[in-house]
Amino acid sequence: MISKSVIKHVQSLRLKKFRQKYDLFVVEGDKSVSTLIAQERLQLNQLFASSDWISRDDTGVNTRTAIDCTKEELKKLSLLQSTPDVIGVFEIPKPDERYIDKVQNVIYLDGIQDPGNLGTIIRIADWYGVDMVIRSPDSADFFNPKVVQSTMGSIGHVALETVSQDDFKTVFDGFTRIGASLSGDITSVNKAHKTCLVIGNEGHGLSYEVNHNLSARIKIPGAPNKQAESLNAGVATGILCQMIFGESLT
Repeated sequence: MISKSVIKHVQSLRLKKFRQKYDLFVVEGDKSVSTLIAQERLQLNQLFASSDWISRDDTGVNTRTAIDCTKEELKKLSLLQSTPDVIGVFEIPKPDERYIDKVQNVIYLDGIQDPGNLGTIIRIADWYGVDMVIRSPDSADFFNPKVVQSTMGSIGHVALETVSQDDFKTVFDGFTRIGASLSGDITSVNKAHKTCLVIGNEGHGLSYEVNHNLSARIKIPGAPNKQAESLNAGVATGILCQMIFGESLT
């Protein structure tokens, strides 16, 4: 049995202010929790699981550290409609902007506010071997529960950082900075040694500070008779990653 104070503590991590206060975030479900435990990039803080999960656990974690919970207790801890068998609390990694200088391929998110889109983009970055996803401060929080769930464990495979629009030019000075734009002047690009793909806000596009400090603006060519005005940010990111980073996989 877990105490009311522990339940309250885990529930509080649904809110950004408490995630920042404790430097902790919640991951739900066997696939996501097991993936993060296995890759060891993120430090496990607490583990809550059903007796069945503990008995069949093959993650290599010492199951004695897992807190045995009833279905009802897991339901109180969970945000999901279907109660998971395991919930993990992980430590939020300390930011290190200096790491940006060491990477080659990054995605910069300029005001991406939809958690589902942000999580999908992290997953896409993982798929295409992008080293780092960087968000502007007005984007959704990386460790928002909906973001974490959408990544399906990829949040532990891709480095994450926050950089303001005002610092965009300085931080990415050594990168070829390619912005996604409906009015872009190119439809293809040769991948540079250091490439930064920029994805703008779902409704308003790129901010002034970022838009005026790009190396190029790229658009996704659609059919001549297309009716859709634009693409979902996650979908657009997937297409552009294939266009820019996909060639390096062949």
